[in-house]
Amino acid sequence: MSANIKPTAGINGVGKANVSSLTTKRRISRGQRPARVDFKGIAQSALAVLPDLCARWLPNGHQSGTEWISSNPRRADRHPGSFSVSLHSGKWADFATDARGGDVISLASYLFELRPVDAAKRIAEMLGMAVSHA
Repeated sequence: MSANIKPTAGINGVGKANVSSLTTKRRISRGQRPARVDFKGIAQSALAVLPDLCARWLPNGHQSGTEWISSNPRRADRHPGSFSVSLHSGKWADFATDARGGDVISLASYLFELRPVDAAKRIAEMLGMAVSHA
């Protein structure tokens, strides 16, 4: 399964400058609760396509065993190897800044400067998944 993301583009194939305009707030009627986002299910499902996501989100990197090794696109980093993503668990870290996260959702949230809930929803949409659970 391949994700619909252009290399070096934002999570929905739109550059970072337009990402914030894609985020909208919904008004919730009295008594209506927002659907609960299935973070665990979305993160688990995204692991199946994580090599494809890393290739698109971190195109200057490469796979080395069970990790994706790259430079950090959020800072002036010219040395691949300081940023790593476990293709097995989705955990990631920037060893130069101590930035790190525990899953694919936190990776997307960090790379594209999104709230975790928005990153989870975008990943779920890419994977053709329902966003919420009962």
